[in-house]
Amino acid sequence: MPKLKTHFEAGMSACLKNLMGCLVGQENKKKTHKSLAANILNINKAVKPHLHIVDAIFSMEGLGPTRGTPLKTGAVFVGTNPYLVDLMCAKFASFDYRKVRTLAEAELRGTIDGSYHDFVRNYNLGGIFHFKPPKAGIIASFIHSPKRQKYFLAIRNTPLFNYLCSTKAGGKLLYMTGLRQDVFIEEDAECVSLSIDLEKCTNCGKCVEYCPIGLDLPGALSDAENKDSKCIQCLYCLCVCPESAIKFCGKLGFMEEQLKQYDEIIKRTA
Repeated sequence: MPKLKTHFEAGMSACLKNLMGCLVGQENKKKTHKSLAANILNINKAVKPHLHIVDAIFSMEGLGPTRGTPLKTGAVFVGTNPYLVDLMCAKFASFDYRKVRTLAEAELRGTIDGSYHDFVRNYNLGGIFHFKPPKAGIIASFIHSPKRQKYFLAIRNTPLFNYLCSTKAGGKLLYMTGLRQDVFIEEDAECVSLSIDLEKCTNCGKCVEYCPIGLDLPGALSDAENKDSKCIQCLYCLCVCPESAIKFCGKLGFMEEQLKQYDEIIKRTA
């Protein structure tokens, strides 16, 4: 299920781009990027889910798919036609559909016609947002331009470049230049326990609101070892607590970098 977000390569990511996840193996995904918009549409011609659902409860604006800003939009889009759903998502985000490469390509092919635009234009969404566009840095914008991307990919897929990218220094350089959006940490998170600092807790109710299994929070965290807790260790309560009253015991692993990037944003957005 896709999450609605702006995307610096595709413009916006929703139903159509989501089917990239049906491809098996990195090699197939690399081939798809050689002509990204066209190949995404080709996948959508071959793979036809009966139902498309876009999670826009929290969306992302700006430099998506991972370096943008979370935005609380409180919506879910459901439909059987991915082109129509994506057009509706673009309207919801006040995003020019012609800057969504998949939708622009679909219109060029004649898949999207005037009837689609009439439907979206006349549909009352009730409320819309104004997403900030995915503006990348100078280096990333230059290399990932559709006119130059195939040449970069030819270099990117060589054994030497793959090796350099796999090193810690190479990965950090790619991240700093904006050519890679994430800092990859392979170590899993290991949660020994979660506990509550009662002096910091203001009983705001955020932990209860976001707990997916409805635990009696923060009371369920009173026992430092959580012996009788049914907690699934999703860490939602840890992330949304505005007072940082919930304490984590264990190894953060990949979560450490996520908290560095998003901790303040998540607390503010939630």
